[in-house]
Amino acid sequence: MNLNLTLAQKVFVLVCLPLVFQIVFVGTLANLLVQAERESAQEAHAKDLQSEVNKILRMIIDSGTKLVITEYVKKQGIKDDKKRKNIQEAANDEFATLERLVEGHPEEEIAVGHIRDLHKEIRDVLKTTRHHSEDDDKLGMMQDFAKLNLMMRKFSAATEEIIEDQQKIQRIKRKAALRARGTIINLLYFGVIFNIALSIGLALFFNVGVSRRIMVLIDNTKRLGRGQQLNPPVGGRDEIAHLDLFFNEMAASLKEA
Repeated sequence: MNLNLTLAQKVFVLVCLPLVFQIVFVGTLANLLVQAERESAQEAHAKDLQSEVNKILRMIIDSGTKLVITEYVKKQGIKDDKKRKNIQEAANDEFATLERLVEGHPEEEIAVGHIRDLHKEIRDVLKTTRHHSEDDDKLGMMQDFAKLNLMMRKFSAATEEIIEDQQKIQRIKRKAALRARGTIINLLYFGVIFNIALSIGLALFFNVGVSRRIMVLIDNTKRLGRGQQLNPPVGGRDEIAHLDLFFNEMAASLKEA
Protein backbone atom coordinates (compact mmCIF):
# COMPACT_ATOMS: atom_id res chain seq x y z
CA MET A 1 0.00 0.00 0.00
CA ASN A 2 1.55 3.30 -1.14
CA LEU A 3 0.47 6.34 0.86
CA ASN A 4 2.66 8.74 -1.13
CA LEU A 5 4.20 10.17 2.03
CA THR A 6 7.68 11.51 2.51
CA LEU A 7 9.92 9.91 5.11
CA ALA A 8 9.40 12.90 7.41
CA GLN A 9 5.62 12.55 7.05
CA LYS A 10 5.83 8.84 7.79
CA VAL A 11 7.86 9.51 10.93
CA PHE A 12 5.28 12.15 11.89
CA VAL A 13 2.43 9.64 11.47
CA LEU A 14 4.41 6.99 13.33
CA VAL A 15 4.85 9.33 16.30
CA CYS A 16 1.60 11.31 16.28
CA LEU A 17 -0.99 8.59 15.67
CA PRO A 18 -0.14 6.68 18.89
CA LEU A 19 0.13 10.03 20.67
CA VAL A 20 -3.37 11.05 19.54
CA PHE A 21 -4.71 7.72 20.73
CA GLN A 22 -3.00 8.18 24.10
CA ILE A 23 -4.53 11.66 24.49
CA VAL A 24 -8.02 10.36 23.69
CA PHE A 25 -7.43 7.36 25.95
CA VAL A 26 -6.28 9.51 28.88
CA GLY A 27 -9.24 11.87 28.40
CA THR A 28 -11.70 8.97 28.39
CA LEU A 29 -10.01 7.45 31.42
CA ALA A 30 -10.12 10.76 33.29
CA ASN A 31 -13.83 11.11 32.52
CA LEU A 32 -14.52 7.61 33.85
CA LEU A 33 -12.50 8.35 36.98
CA VAL A 34 -14.53 11.51 37.58
CA GLN A 35 -17.73 9.50 37.08
CA ALA A 36 -16.57 6.84 39.54
CA GLU A 37 -15.66 9.51 42.11
CA ARG A 38 -19.05 11.16 41.62
CA GLU A 39 -20.87 7.86 42.18
CA SER A 40 -18.79 7.19 45.31
CA ALA A 41 -19.47 10.69 46.62
CA GLN A 42 -23.23 10.25 46.10
CA GLU A 43 -23.09 6.89 47.85
CA ALA A 44 -21.25 8.49 50.80
CA HIS A 45 -23.80 11.33 50.84
CA ALA A 46 -26.68 8.86 51.03
CA LYS A 47 -24.92 6.98 53.84
CA ASP A 48 -24.30 10.18 55.85
CA LEU A 49 -27.87 11.35 55.35
CA GLN A 50 -29.23 8.01 56.50
CA SER A 51 -27.00 8.11 59.59
CA GLU A 52 -28.14 11.62 60.55
CA VAL A 53 -31.83 10.74 60.13
CA ASN A 54 -31.35 7.67 62.33
CA LYS A 55 -29.71 9.83 65.03
CA ILE A 56 -32.63 12.25 65.03
CA LEU A 57 -35.13 9.40 65.17
CA ARG A 58 -33.35 7.91 68.19
CA MET A 59 -33.35 11.30 69.92
CA ILE A 60 -37.10 11.76 69.38
CA ILE A 61 -37.84 8.26 70.66
CA ASP A 62 -35.61 8.90 73.67
CA SER A 63 -37.43 12.16 74.44
CA GLY A 64 -40.84 10.47 74.23
CA THR A 65 -39.73 7.51 76.36
CA LYS A 66 -38.66 9.77 79.22
CA LEU A 67 -42.16 11.17 79.53
CA VAL A 68 -43.75 7.78 80.01
CA ILE A 69 -42.24 7.53 83.51
CA THR A 70 -44.08 10.53 84.93
CA GLU A 71 -43.05 9.90 88.50
CA TYR A 72 -39.44 10.09 87.51
CA VAL A 73 -40.14 13.43 85.81
CA LYS A 74 -41.68 14.77 89.01
CA LYS A 75 -38.93 13.62 91.33
CA GLN A 76 -36.04 14.51 89.05
CA GLY A 77 -37.52 17.64 87.49
CA ILE A 78 -34.42 19.87 87.53
CA LYS A 79 -32.06 17.16 86.37
CA ASP A 80 -34.49 15.97 83.72
CA ASP A 81 -34.95 19.53 82.44
CA LYS A 82 -31.21 19.70 81.87
CA LYS A 83 -31.31 16.38 80.04
CA ARG A 84 -34.21 17.57 77.88
CA LYS A 85 -32.34 20.74 77.10
CA ASN A 86 -29.26 18.76 76.10
CA ILE A 87 -31.37 16.47 73.92
CA GLN A 88 -33.05 19.47 72.28
CA GLU A 89 -29.72 21.15 71.59
CA ALA A 90 -28.33 17.92 70.17
CA ALA A 91 -31.43 17.54 67.96
CA ASN A 92 -31.02 21.10 66.67
CA ASP A 93 -27.36 20.38 65.89
CA GLU A 94 -28.30 17.19 64.04
CA PHE A 95 -30.95 19.03 62.01
CA ALA A 96 -28.42 21.73 61.15
CA THR A 97 -26.01 19.04 59.97
CA LEU A 98 -28.79 17.34 58.03
CA GLU A 99 -29.79 20.58 56.30
CA ARG A 100 -26.18 21.17 55.25
CA LEU A 101 -26.04 17.65 53.82
CA VAL A 102 -29.16 18.08 51.67
CA GLU A 103 -28.29 21.58 50.49
CA GLY A 104 -28.53 21.65 46.72
CA HIS A 105 -30.76 18.54 46.60
CA PRO A 106 -34.35 19.89 46.23
CA GLU A 107 -36.18 16.61 46.90
CA GLU A 108 -34.09 15.87 49.97
CA GLU A 109 -34.52 19.44 51.23
CA ILE A 110 -38.31 19.02 51.06
CA ALA A 111 -38.16 15.67 52.90
CA VAL A 112 -35.90 17.05 55.64
CA GLY A 113 -38.08 20.16 55.97
CA HIS A 114 -41.09 17.88 56.47
CA ILE A 115 -39.49 15.86 59.29
CA ARG A 116 -38.25 19.09 60.90
CA ASP A 117 -41.84 20.41 60.94
CA LEU A 118 -42.99 17.12 62.46
CA HIS A 119 -40.20 17.39 65.04
CA LYS A 120 -41.43 20.85 66.07
CA GLU A 121 -44.97 19.52 66.46
CA ILE A 122 -43.71 16.59 68.55
CA ARG A 123 -41.65 18.95 70.68
CA ASP A 124 -44.73 21.10 71.31
CA VAL A 125 -46.77 18.03 72.31
CA LEU A 126 -43.96 16.88 74.63
CA LYS A 127 -43.88 20.31 76.24
CA THR A 128 -47.63 20.22 76.82
CA THR A 129 -47.38 16.70 78.18
CA ARG A 130 -44.75 17.78 80.71
CA HIS A 131 -47.04 20.56 81.93
CA HIS A 132 -49.95 18.15 82.31
CA SER A 133 -47.67 15.74 84.15
CA GLU A 134 -46.59 18.42 86.59
CA ASP A 135 -50.27 19.35 87.18
CA ASP A 136 -51.29 15.69 87.58
CA ASP A 137 -53.75 16.21 84.70
CA LYS A 138 -54.19 12.57 83.71
CA LEU A 139 -56.91 13.28 81.15
CA GLY A 140 -54.72 15.90 79.48
CA MET A 141 -51.79 13.48 79.49
CA MET A 142 -53.90 10.78 77.87
CA GLN A 143 -54.91 13.19 75.13
CA ASP A 144 -51.30 14.29 74.73
CA PHE A 145 -50.07 10.71 74.49
CA ALA A 146 -52.67 10.02 71.80
CA LYS A 147 -51.44 13.03 69.85
CA LEU A 148 -47.84 12.02 70.51
CA ASN A 149 -48.51 8.50 69.27
CA LEU A 150 -50.00 9.85 66.05
CA MET A 151 -47.14 12.33 65.53
CA MET A 152 -44.53 9.66 66.22
CA ARG A 153 -46.12 7.40 63.61
CA LYS A 154 -45.98 10.21 61.06
CA PHE A 155 -42.41 11.05 62.03
CA SER A 156 -41.32 7.41 61.86
CA ALA A 157 -43.00 6.99 58.48
CA ALA A 158 -41.33 10.13 57.12
CA THR A 159 -37.89 9.17 58.40
CA GLU A 160 -38.33 5.59 57.21
CA GLU A 161 -39.16 6.87 53.74
CA ILE A 162 -35.97 8.96 53.70
CA ILE A 163 -33.91 6.03 54.97
CA GLU A 164 -35.36 3.66 52.36
CA ASP A 165 -34.70 6.19 49.58
CA GLN A 166 -31.11 6.65 50.71
CA GLN A 167 -30.56 2.91 51.01
CA LYS A 168 -31.83 2.53 47.45
CA ILE A 169 -29.51 5.32 46.30
CA GLN A 170 -26.60 3.63 48.10
CA ARG A 171 -27.26 0.36 46.31
CA ILE A 172 -27.59 2.05 42.91
CA LYS A 173 -24.51 4.23 43.34
CA ARG A 174 -22.43 1.37 44.73
CA LYS A 175 -23.24 -0.73 41.66
CA ALA A 176 -22.57 2.22 39.36
CA ALA A 177 -19.22 2.90 41.04
CA LEU A 178 -18.24 -0.77 40.73
CA ARG A 179 -19.22 -0.75 37.05
CA ALA A 180 -17.20 2.41 36.46
CA ARG A 181 -14.16 0.93 38.20
CA GLY A 182 -14.52 -2.28 36.18
CA THR A 183 -14.75 -0.25 32.97
CA ILE A 184 -11.63 1.69 33.95
CA ILE A 185 -9.66 -1.53 34.57
CA ASN A 186 -10.82 -3.05 31.27
CA LEU A 187 -10.05 0.18 29.45
CA LEU A 188 -6.56 0.26 30.95
CA TYR A 189 -5.86 -3.27 29.68
CA PHE A 190 -7.34 -2.47 26.27
CA GLY A 191 -5.51 0.86 26.00
CA VAL A 192 -2.12 -0.59 26.84
CA ILE A 193 -2.51 -3.56 24.47
CA PHE A 194 -4.00 -1.49 21.64
CA ASN A 195 -1.35 1.23 21.95
CA ILE A 196 1.45 -1.36 21.80
CA ALA A 197 -0.19 -3.09 18.84
CA LEU A 198 -0.75 0.23 17.05
CA SER A 199 2.87 1.31 17.51
CA ILE A 200 4.23 -2.05 16.36
CA GLY A 201 1.77 -2.20 13.43
CA LEU A 202 2.68 1.26 12.18
CA ALA A 203 6.39 0.58 12.58
CA LEU A 204 6.11 -2.68 10.64
CA PHE A 205 3.89 -1.14 7.98
CA PHE A 206 6.28 1.72 7.22
CA ASN A 207 9.41 -0.36 7.77
CA VAL A 208 8.38 -3.02 5.25
CA GLY A 209 7.77 -0.43 2.53
CA VAL A 210 10.98 1.46 3.23
CA SER A 211 13.11 -1.69 3.51
CA ARG A 212 11.70 -3.19 0.31
CA ARG A 213 12.45 -0.08 -1.74
CA ILE A 214 15.93 0.32 -0.22
CA MET A 215 16.65 -3.27 -1.22
CA VAL A 216 15.58 -2.32 -4.76
CA LEU A 217 18.09 0.56 -4.72
CA ILE A 218 20.86 -1.75 -3.49
CA ASP A 219 19.98 -4.29 -6.16
CA ASN A 220 20.08 -1.53 -8.80
CA THR A 221 23.63 -0.59 -7.81
CA LYS A 222 24.66 -4.20 -8.28
CA ARG A 223 22.83 -4.41 -11.62
CA LEU A 224 24.48 -1.19 -12.78
CA GLY A 225 27.90 -2.61 -11.97
CA ARG A 226 27.11 -5.78 -13.91
CA GLY A 227 25.62 -3.86 -16.82
CA GLN A 228 22.17 -5.40 -16.30
CA GLN A 229 18.79 -3.75 -16.74
CA LEU A 230 17.63 -1.88 -13.64
CA ASN A 231 14.47 -2.67 -11.67
CA PRO A 232 11.31 -0.68 -12.38
CA PRO A 233 11.01 2.61 -10.45
CA VAL A 234 9.98 2.07 -6.84
CA GLY A 235 7.29 4.73 -7.06
CA GLY A 236 6.17 7.20 -4.47
CA ARG A 237 7.17 10.77 -3.76
CA ASP A 238 9.42 10.41 -0.75
CA GLU A 239 13.20 10.71 -0.57
CA ILE A 240 13.73 7.08 -1.58
CA ALA A 241 11.62 7.55 -4.70
CA HIS A 242 13.60 10.67 -5.61
CA LEU A 243 16.88 8.85 -5.05
CA ASP A 244 15.69 5.97 -7.23
CA LEU A 245 14.69 8.44 -9.95
CA PHE A 246 18.07 10.16 -9.88
CA PHE A 247 19.83 6.80 -9.91
CA ASN A 248 17.89 5.69 -12.98
CA GLU A 249 18.63 9.00 -14.71
CA MET A 250 22.32 8.63 -13.87
CA ALA A 251 22.32 5.05 -15.18
CA ALA A 252 20.66 6.21 -18.39
CA SER A 253 23.27 8.98 -18.81
CA LEU A 254 26.13 6.52 -18.31
CA LYS A 255 24.59 4.16 -20.83
CA GLU A 256 24.30 6.92 -23.43
CA ALA A 257 27.89 7.96 -22.81
